[in-house]
Amino acid sequence: MENKFYYSKAVILKPIFSTLIIVAVLFRKAILRWDFREYDMKYMLFIGGVLLVFTLINMFIKFTLYKSSYIEINEESIIYRKKTLFSEKQKESPLHTISNIHIKKSILDKIFSSVSVHLDINSSETANKDDYSILLSDESAKNFKKMFDHYKNKETVVEEKKETPYDVVYKYSKKECILHILFNVSIFLLLFAIASAILSISDVIDKFSIVSFLIFIVMFFYDSVKKIEKYYNYSIYSNDTHIHWTYGYFNKEEFEIEKSKIISTEIKQTFIARIFKRYSVDINIVGVGSEKSDMKTIVLYTSKDKMSDILEKILPDNNLITEYKKEERIVLIYKVIKTSVFLSAFLFIPILRSYILYYLIFIVAIDTFVLLHSKNLAFRYVNGRIMIRDGLFEIKTNEIDIKTLEYIDVEMDVIYKKIGVKRLVIHYKDSKGVGKLESPYLKKIEFETLLEDFNY
Repeated sequence: MENKFYYSKAVILKPIFSTLIIVAVLFRKAILRWDFREYDMKYMLFIGGVLLVFTLINMFIKFTLYKSSYIEINEESIIYRKKTLFSEKQKESPLHTISNIHIKKSILDKIFSSVSVHLDINSSETANKDDYSILLSDESAKNFKKMFDHYKNKETVVEEKKETPYDVVYKYSKKECILHILFNVSIFLLLFAIASAILSISDVIDKFSIVSFLIFIVMFFYDSVKKIEKYYNYSIYSNDTHIHWTYGYFNKEEFEIEKSKIISTEIKQTFIARIFKRYSVDINIVGVGSEKSDMKTIVLYTSKDKMSDILEKILPDNNLITEYKKEERIVLIYKVIKTSVFLSAFLFIPILRSYILYYLIFIVAIDTFVLLHSKNLAFRYVNGRIMIRDGLFEIKTNEIDIKTLEYIDVEMDVIYKKIGVKRLVIHYKDSKGVGKLESPYLKKIEFETLLEDFNY
């Protein structure tokens, strides 16, 4: 089997569609009525000539790309050669550094029988972009994926007629996908919509409130349509070593990672999800490309029991469902007193004393937020895995491997020292470089095992 894979012919033809879209936008009214008399003939010829020249130039550049550029794979590395009319470059990466393959198939790709293949290397420096990207024909992409799996796993290529190599297959229903989208609505967007609706009904700031409410509706439905398309046929396949995703309707995508590349796991609960007791789970890996925020979800919002069942099958070694240590009650009291004293100092400002009742309500509200946040903050260390739960309206539980730690800061002020508590600020490698998590204030004994394992 040939180990060099060249660009698909679709790369030459796509500029034509781009030009047709520009023409459709410029002359949309005339096209809809099929009446071009309102446009001056010289103007139309000028625009048409400019578009034709740019399209031909673009097609010629893409033609050189099609004839001379390729991606090559062998037992040790992947070589990418890109040659255009104006430039030429070649990149090579050892095969073991490739963290995942991401396959995209847009509407145009369906027409041209092509597919866009993206590869990421295990590097935090290039975590926000694709390291290798090439447009291949369907057949070439299929052969490339087979060869990659063969060399990567050093196993016999799986025949098409054989059953899937994944022992766990979970396909989300359309209902589950829609519920996941609804539970993802931000609390701030929700409050904005409610406030706008109330102001509209009460005729307060009438025009602004109606317009803002309409803006919210448009934004919400636009975002929902995008996510519905994204999560349509959302399916996860898993075995001992890999996790594989397929999703999308118009733009069908496939994505695969090695489980060994996972550096942290995160349980999420938005405000709405907390009300209905629903949970979602994301994973975090180094070098996941430009769409990492959406590609790392492994559990769409579901019940706690179902989440535990899915996690047990996909990530059997996780410790997310466990007991956590929360901050001591005396710490909560001290935090509220500290915040109240700090905010009360501003009452020396004369204008604030004029509105003392409103300001006291503001202080109580801030104290409530501090108290709720502190009550949600929790810590646990089990079997080399650190779990920290955090959040106010949206609760997140992060699980990270001690092997990914960069360094740990121990923090406590004079009062906390007297109380006998401290907190850890944990710095670890994540998809953006170095992430940071803050533990609750706990007694020293709660951190001893972690600090000993980390040789602190």
